[in-house]
Amino acid sequence: MRSITLFVLLCSIALSTPGLAQSPRYNFVYLERAAINPAYLGTTEMTKVSLFFKNQYMSFGKNAPQTMSLCGNIPIQYYGTKHGLGLFIQSDKIGYFTQVNALAGYAYHFPFRGGELSVGAYMGIINHNVDFGNDSWNYPDDNGSDPVVPLRTDNSSAFDMGLGVAYFYQKLTAGLSVSHLNSPSPGQSNVKFNFKPEILGNLSYKFEIESLSLGLEPEINMRSTIATTQIGLGTQCWLQEKYWGGLTYWTKDALALMGGIKFMDFAFLGVSYEYPLSGLAGTNTGSFEMYLSANFDVGLQKMKRKYISIRYL
Repeated sequence: MRSITLFVLLCSIALSTPGLAQSPRYNFVYLERAAINPAYLGTTEMTKVSLFFKNQYMSFGKNAPQTMSLCGNIPIQYYGTKHGLGLFIQSDKIGYFTQVNALAGYAYHFPFRGGELSVGAYMGIINHNVDFGNDSWNYPDDNGSDPVVPLRTDNSSAFDMGLGVAYFYQKLTAGLSVSHLNSPSPGQSNVKFNFKPEILGNLSYKFEIESLSLGLEPEINMRSTIATTQIGLGTQCWLQEKYWGGLTYWTKDALALMGGIKFMDFAFLGVSYEYPLSGLAGTNTGSFEMYLSANFDVGLQKMKRKYISIRYL
């Protein structure tokens, strides 16, 4: 009975709020926005590899939602033009459901009205798996059946894509993207999991106090499926370009506190605790998130060069 109750609760979390639960939410996208918007590919100074891990609603035990993501961000400069390449792989497990995204991305950057405009796209596959393992689903009627409850393991994939745009003007950054643009529907003929397009946006402005080696960047984030919209209000703070802290409030959902440190001049480690403010507040002890990133110089840059012939000296 307890397994059935937990299964129903997890299904409700995943399905009752269309779109929002389909795309896991990370607090550390502050530090790698390419994880939610392909237009941010190529905006880093060096090649950057980021790893996200989130254990949501920890007190739910082994069936609690767990998400892991790997994001690769490669800047390319080719004879005066700026590009970005990337790879995004994500595994999201909630109860008996496992969702895996594998996407490759590209972005192009160009000057626009005194700033820089970037457009990008992600394309790949989304895989949806249902596996009851050693558990079994008990119907009220021993001879009954339900076509939406698979009696075995279901594993299917579908094409997935997303588009994004970002604009940079001095210390202002704005981005807008759409994930699951083509509404992929992996599943069997009688059971399909429908992913609806989700709009993701961010707007931030960076303040710097050079005398204190302090940087402060307030940000507004938005996640919307048109039918449902969620807003995130937060800020991140850098001290001496080494220590980092952040605070984010997600409307009707959670309050997150973050902290991190840069080490060995090329790597960053951050952790976050998220306290639930929704109707699930009394059922769990919150969520834990960890972020690790590293920067590398792979030398994928070709710059314009001028050659002078001795004939004209």
